[in-house]
Amino acid sequence: MLGSHQSGIHTSRYNMGTRSGLLGNLSIATLITVLFRLFFASEFSFIACFAVFSVAFTATTVLDIASRDVARSHSLRSALDQYFALNFLNLLGWIFYKILLKDTKNIQQTQTRTLLGFLRANSTSEFGMQHHSSSVKNTEDFRRQFPLTTDADYESSVQRMMDGARNVLTSKQPVVFAVTSGTSGRSNILPFLRKQRAVFFFRGITVMSHIMMKHFPQTKCLRKGVKFFYSPRWRTSPAGIPIGPNSSSPTSTKSILHLYSTPKVGYDIASEPDALYVHLLFALKDREIGLIEANFASLVYYAFQFLEANKDDLIDNIRKGRVKSGLSFTPEIRVELEKLLTPDEQRADDITDAFANGSVGIAKRLWPKMALVLCVDSGAFGNYGQVLREKYCEGVPLYSPLYAATEGLIGLNVWPLHCPSRYLLMPTAMFFEFIPLDRMDELQPETLLLHQVKCGEPYEVVLTNASGLCRFRFGDVVRVIDFVNQCPVVEFLYRKGQLLNVRGEKTSEKALYDALMTAARDVGAELVDYTTCESVLLGELKYQDQSRKLPFYAIFIEFSDVRKMWAASEMRDLAAKIDEALQDSSYVYKSFRTKNAVGLPEVYVLRSGAFSALRAFLLTNSEASANQIKIPRVMKKTQSVEFLLNKIVKD
Repeated sequence: MLGSHQSGIHTSRYNMGTRSGLLGNLSIATLITVLFRLFFASEFSFIACFAVFSVAFTATTVLDIASRDVARSHSLRSALDQYFALNFLNLLGWIFYKILLKDTKNIQQTQTRTLLGFLRANSTSEFGMQHHSSSVKNTEDFRRQFPLTTDADYESSVQRMMDGARNVLTSKQPVVFAVTSGTSGRSNILPFLRKQRAVFFFRGITVMSHIMMKHFPQTKCLRKGVKFFYSPRWRTSPAGIPIGPNSSSPTSTKSILHLYSTPKVGYDIASEPDALYVHLLFALKDREIGLIEANFASLVYYAFQFLEANKDDLIDNIRKGRVKSGLSFTPEIRVELEKLLTPDEQRADDITDAFANGSVGIAKRLWPKMALVLCVDSGAFGNYGQVLREKYCEGVPLYSPLYAATEGLIGLNVWPLHCPSRYLLMPTAMFFEFIPLDRMDELQPETLLLHQVKCGEPYEVVLTNASGLCRFRFGDVVRVIDFVNQCPVVEFLYRKGQLLNVRGEKTSEKALYDALMTAARDVGAELVDYTTCESVLLGELKYQDQSRKLPFYAIFIEFSDVRKMWAASEMRDLAAKIDEALQDSSYVYKSFRTKNAVGLPEVYVLRSGAFSALRAFLLTNSEASANQIKIPRVMKKTQSVEFLLNKIVKD
């Protein structure tokens, strides 16, 4: 055990031992010991040592590689690259994991050190001097001198930075101006420093890799993976700094693209549907794929939906060794892709047989050596994660490794087998404050620090980071569910902006999701996806039934089989079940319903594929990239609502 939270709130029940994953490093240590003995014992010490070390190291490496089940799709070079990359990440991850555990033992000291480091680094910036950051000696000084902020407080400063002004929010120039996804409203732009990239890699990616290989040993095997991500649309600020998404993309991972099944030229395809087709074509071609990876569970889910819809063309392409016509990319890209394809009748037959048994467990039948699905499944992605676990990826574990945002690394999931996913907050990546739920509406409420929060309580998260954001209310609401030493473990609940609030009842996306799932189970329907809006938006579109005088929730749902769920009477029954579940879970909602201040929800069933179409619509009409885009659980824009109204199943 790691120990207990010293304030007496809770005792950690998680065993986080670190004995595994270091066998390879022990053999290297043995070689180094032999080398030193030879150095002092031999007349030709240097040559002898070098020879012994080289032979032993090579033999150890060859034996270790041979034990890892090398996929036939690997070349010698790519197999060696993956082998050394995995070992490097595992070793670094083990080191930084140990550092993380040490950092959680005196959380006040760790957080104060982190905060003062941020303030010192930006003390010469305009923002730092305005708030006298150099005079801050402790967290009390900081909270007294700096007010709580929102994105609106930084707009003009970020614009000046993009125009070329220096020393505005940060003393160092950003490496990118990161665009947020805009799920809760419009997209914002935030500066991101080189230091933050290093923290994300060393404190996040390496530790995640160590945890992954420790709990899922098959991920050490040398097999290619498939990663569903796409080249973003970049633009450049007047100061010459890139503006675009901060999430993982082919642009940011060029050095490791050869470890994925998609050829490098495939990442040059601008159209997301056509790029996805190529991702799937080359993934299907390789029977030994070991890993599916994406930023979010929704990307994996939509990839499998797309696979179902296009399987006949994909099988035909594999059978004939060519890429189907009509895809939107240049003839040069087509030539390069088809150089890598050869007719494969056997593989085409295998894929056909895999689909003959339906969609449940299809991932494991297509790729028998699949070891893991790696993607975020928290919050709004919970439904996608559940469908993947129960349908497409049945029998394959799903690991949601990181809690991160455009602002940087927030938490790390060190319990990959636990569902729902939970995250240990990263005390050296951010300075954290928390606003209790009953004070979230205040402009400048008092905040709690990491060592002051209580287990079981929900809080709005406030961040201070290296890129000049101070006491930033970025909109996430989490629940503290445990502690590792003195550091909280949290479960993501919802985005503050994703609330239904027609009368001040503040129904969260989690409460609505739970009610929808309860109602869907009661009527025997499988929920594919959903979103909502407040009835005022229907009124703006002249769609609302004028006989309905009370405000209500409009709920848009796509079911796996729409034929079962479209009669008006069935919709009313489903709306009643959702209403009942919401009343059971929320006293405030129930009180408004009881006093006839909020009306019964209205349910609209959408045609199959409606949410795939909505996702494409959002991508076209926002600054977010395909790697970032999320279906909003509460729509705020009439354009999105109008789009879905045209997708309703008609009686």
